Amino acid sequence: MAHRQRKPRLKPVETARKPAEGSVPYDLDQRAMPRGTRLDILLPAQVGPFGCQTSHDEEEPDAVLNAEYEVKYRSDIGNVTVTLSICDNAESARTAVAVAQRQATDERHPDKRFSLNTEPSFSRTAWPSGAFMAWSRGNYFLSASVRGKNSEEVLDRFMEAFPY
Repeated sequence: MAHRQRKPRLKPVETARKPAEGSVPYDLDQRAMPRGTRLDILLPAQVGPFGCQTSHDEEEPDAVLNAEYEVKYRSDIGNVTVTLSICDNAESARTAVAVAQRQATDERHPDKRFSLNTEPSFSRTAWPSGAFMAWSRGNYFLSASVRGKNSEEVLDRFMEAFPY
């Protein structure tokens, strides 16, 4: 009699839960997913009224793989610093949002809106002299920070125009 080997039962892949309906700032969950490693696509030269001040020409396409890549955007209304990293997986990107959230908040500046371990994960904080947003889309981690007295308005204008 031949023995039949049992195939190991595959466990279902755990996916992150979705944030509460209507809670995702700037409708990030409705935007296109970022793809690839081309910095000129991931960090476009123009985002609404904001122009990118960093040249991507000399950068290797892998510059953002498991590392942070920072660019500055400028406009007449203010400046925004954007950080991008392509993580190994979506869980790592969500963890990066949680770390950013802990670093950007304290008792004096509590988080106004956040959702961790969700797809997308996000954290948005504002205080009198600055505003900060971190979010993940798949295995992409992004953050945008603004300094100055009209920082929340500047962050909102930038985030409304950012493609991802």
